[in-house]
Amino acid sequence: MNQHAAGEALAAQVAAAVRQVPGVAFLKPSLHGLLRASIRSVPLGSPGRPTEGVRLVRGPGPEPWAVSIHVVASRGHRALDVARAIREAATTALMVAFPDDKSQPVSVTVTISGIV
Repeated sequence: MNQHAAGEALAAQVAAAVRQVPGVAFLKPSLHGLLRASIRSVPLGSPGRPTEGVRLVRGPGPEPWAVSIHVVASRGHRALDVARAIREAATTALMVAFPDDKSQPVSVTVTISGIV
């Protein structure tokens, strides 16, 4: 498995964990996802790519993982609670993926861009 495929698989694991968090309506698609949805008449929020809304970057050497997650929350849930739960789910997913790599810090940024 090449590095890109491994990164996509890891992002898919994080995305799956985030989707299970109560209060997450859907992962927010990127501009590319929105354009694809408008061309194909795909409903917003339907998974085009399983990693839509999750971006993983790892710096060279001992630099930490940087995870950026964009979601739309469900009405009736506090955005702060949802964001905290998302951060915990993403961190746990990374720790499960790399059980021997506890020394690497993880930076998780959660953006809730809307409520439906």
